[in-house]
Amino acid sequence: MANSSSHSLPSAPDLTETELEAVDRSDVTEYSPETDTYRTSFSGDAESVWVAVLSTVAVVSETKPTELPPLYSVMDPTALEDLMEPSGLGPSRSDISVSFAYVDYLVTVRNYGVITVQPR
Repeated sequence: MANSSSHSLPSAPDLTETELEAVDRSDVTEYSPETDTYRTSFSGDAESVWVAVLSTVAVVSETKPTELPPLYSVMDPTALEDLMEPSGLGPSRSDISVSFAYVDYLVTVRNYGVITVQPR
């Protein structure tokens, strides 16, 4: 069904399939059996938040990032980048977190550089 509204889902920033598959977070993703939670860190200065999310969910789900549904099907990757962008305000800055359902997981991204993934 065509969407006649002027609002549409945003496209993800450009990244080739090869570049996306080259991102491997398996060495930096930790699992806590007590909470059934996977945790990893990211640097908003050094990498894209949405790529870190996709690659982390790929590790957890044991699939390739390119085989996952587009992140923009559940949230705006550009808005996520904007929210998590370092503001330069230092440690007094309020903590910001964004949680959303993606594939079979609850993903939480925190502005201090942590992503958690829990099975739903």
